[in-house]
Amino acid sequence: MNTYEAKLAIIGRGTWSSKIKSSLESNFQELDVKIFPAREVVSNPKLVQKSDFHVIWIATQPSLQLKLVGKLLDMAQTIILEKPLGSNRAEIQSLIQLLQDHPLGVVAPSNPWSYETTGLEAVELMKKEGLDTAKIEITRKGPNRRSYLSPVGDWIPHDLYFLGKIFDSEVITFNKITGNRESAVAKFICERFQTQVTVNSGFTEERVAELTYSKGTKEIKANFLSGRILIDGTEHNFRAKDPHDAISRKYLDVKNWERERFINAANLQLEVFSSLERLK
Repeated sequence: MNTYEAKLAIIGRGTWSSKIKSSLESNFQELDVKIFPAREVVSNPKLVQKSDFHVIWIATQPSLQLKLVGKLLDMAQTIILEKPLGSNRAEIQSLIQLLQDHPLGVVAPSNPWSYETTGLEAVELMKKEGLDTAKIEITRKGPNRRSYLSPVGDWIPHDLYFLGKIFDSEVITFNKITGNRESAVAKFICERFQTQVTVNSGFTEERVAELTYSKGTKEIKANFLSGRILIDGTEHNFRAKDPHDAISRKYLDVKNWERERFINAANLQLEVFSSLERLK
């Protein structure tokens, strides 16, 4: 059975859950999608048992997600986890331990922004120019505020996953994070290529989502909101676009997430959140 022909349970009732459902049903007519309230599934996990659903997409806040994962890992063939994996270091550690204790099944992150057309095009252009000794700066900020999560904790997971798109399976080393929980700058390096990466995350009145790549005299600028890419100041003409949207591309790629790949991504998130907790 192809991934897009499966039966999908989305756990969590909110705007994001509805958006996932709408996107997938629009792209895959055979897909059977049902939404369940998170607290009902916590109380009765059999609502989404393996015999009824092939994939479970959790779309709720971190504390509820942790409770759900503990109940569902033995029941689901495939689970997609919302970002962040936890609202603090302890929750992320607990989730990683659960995954290590239950090694069967596919676990993937909910990271559709890593599958946006502009981002994917920028990744291909950067790889073509070469990642060796390059510098990459990503800024992703916005006006969102959540009672259970700092602005930096809300935004930075998007780009931690996006780094995985840029560097594939290469090791990404977290160096430091400075600033505060409202707005912070995180530094990383990919040792193999000696690529230096700066990620700016947090609160701002106007949403910002952009990337700058520089290597020698070459510069690539991508604006994820406008969908524009400039190469040395000249507008880039995109290749033929995939007809699927970012959510659908994410869904199709779920089966490619090996457990080790996910654990590595989770550990990077754990490192960053551990340092973030030391900021004011």
